[in-house]
Amino acid sequence: MIAPVKTAIVGCGVISDAYLSTMRKRFKILDVVGCCDINPHRAQERARAHGIRALTMDDIRADDTLELVVNLTTPTAHYPVTRQLLDNVDSVYLLNIQMAPSFLFNRTVYIPPGHVPDINKLETLYRPYHKK
Repeated sequence: MIAPVKTAIVGCGVISDAYLSTMRKRFKILDVVGCCDINPHRAQERARAHGIRALTMDDIRADDTLELVVNLTTPTAHYPVTRQLLDNVDSVYLLNIQMAPSFLFNRTVYIPPGHVPDINKLETLYRPYHKK
């Protein structure tokens, strides 16, 4: 049995509620531990609603046990946020296809908007990049 992937979300806008609910209920491979937003109050509200921790970017970057971050930020924030995260996290999932090509060689996988990946595909996409 594969151990759950310790995961966090960056960007706690409207869509984050759907992502958090789906990730926590449907994907047992994911251990969603926290969320982060530029607005700390928004992160705290989402964290409370989903029983996880409100995090800062510094918390995420300092946590060497985090393996995956789902980037739900606005398109203009995708690049700088992902650049920061890839220095410390194994994989970052993006919503914006325009940003994906520049990160493909840096362990990033793109998930199109509205698409919930099959858990087997998620494992297949993620696991080759898992640090042993």
